[in-house]
Amino acid sequence: MHIREIVTGGPQRSFHARQSYEQLGATKKLAASLAIQGYKQPSKPAAVAFAPIMKGESVVLACASGAGKTIAWLAPLLQRLASIEEDTDEKAAQGSVRAIVLVPNNDVGLQILDAARDLARGKIRASIATGEHKWASQKQRMGNGLELLVATLGRLRAHLEAPTPSFSLAGTVAVVCEDFETLYEDRELLESYERLRAGLPSNCSITLVTSTLSDSIKQRVLNEIPNIKVLEVPGLHRNSPGLRHTLVDCSSHRALLTSVGPSRRQAREAAFDARMEALGERLHAQPARQTLVVVNTMETCERVEVALKELSILGGGRRRPRVLAFHGRMAPEKRQAALHAFARPVKKDPTLRAPPPRILVATDRLSRGIDLPGTDHVILFDFPRDGAEYLRRVGLASRGDLDGKIPAVTSFVFDEQVAFAHALLNLDESGKSISIE
Repeated sequence: MHIREIVTGGPQRSFHARQSYEQLGATKKLAASLAIQGYKQPSKPAAVAFAPIMKGESVVLACASGAGKTIAWLAPLLQRLASIEEDTDEKAAQGSVRAIVLVPNNDVGLQILDAARDLARGKIRASIATGEHKWASQKQRMGNGLELLVATLGRLRAHLEAPTPSFSLAGTVAVVCEDFETLYEDRELLESYERLRAGLPSNCSITLVTSTLSDSIKQRVLNEIPNIKVLEVPGLHRNSPGLRHTLVDCSSHRALLTSVGPSRRQAREAAFDARMEALGERLHAQPARQTLVVVNTMETCERVEVALKELSILGGGRRRPRVLAFHGRMAPEKRQAALHAFARPVKKDPTLRAPPPRILVATDRLSRGIDLPGTDHVILFDFPRDGAEYLRRVGLASRGDLDGKIPAVTSFVFDEQVAFAHALLNLDESGKSISIE
């Protein structure tokens, strides 16, 4: 088994900006609320995005995965909503939603909703609308009026185009679209987004948030939305410097099968077995408190979860890792329970028994904006298919302020993936940007 190890290069960059939140324009109340939630100093994206979003300008916010972009747009949006309420002395009217946040899935939506409620400290009416929550409850909350609605695009369109629409866009002053580049990968989603944008009031601001921004889509946005500002934060399309990335070439594990002309099914099984063997070896050689294993499909996720639970190399007893799964076939409450169990902080009290190591096996659904701070090791069981996917998945190892911690990434590759993987690692090692075109 061939192994290559690199450390991602490039100039070291601080997670935080030099200014304070109050220097960026935050009120003392918001700055205090941010500090309570652990955001004592703004991130680099917050430094460039706070003022324009607070003023109601339309922006594209493009920054690397894990750079702190959610709070960067959420904090100024909440301040803007609070300012509107103070100026009008009114909350959103019945059948009206002041701000809409579009999310790729329910899990990202719940994370943003929780963050908004925590920052607003109970002084905002916020709700979620996805296919995984009851329609009647959603309709009732929209009918009563909301300051903030977090929604998937399909569910939002269903509410707006129902025989009796759940709410009107007439009072909407802001729309935020998380992971917006994915809209351009799906014709139906793009059509829904364009119909939504066409129905917005002329004074409604639009914030488009992404961790990858191709030149073609940037130009398209500039043509479609007059006066929109493009805010590209340094480090875009580059992985964080200092990451330890190990590339494991599993091709040799299939040498015997490929030499006798196996069926495609046999080849797939051999590939899976080879990666499972490599996975067991890496987990044994490099134990970590929190290890994230990323796969392409729900089927692979389930297979890896079961196989890990049976893997003898991981040992036994109280120190045997707890294996969790996260994929779209799971019930929403089970996905959330898995996230909470995996991300649960390790007890710092030395008199208390530490929890066993945790391994979370997840599909790419996880890399669409979900934060899992504290992850020590990210293993790419299935290697990414393109540069954008590579940036998102490797970015899972560098969420938030690492505070001196050096996360590890391990990638498994086969045959035709090997040359592509080496090319990406060459760029990472030299600190150069990854092409996403």
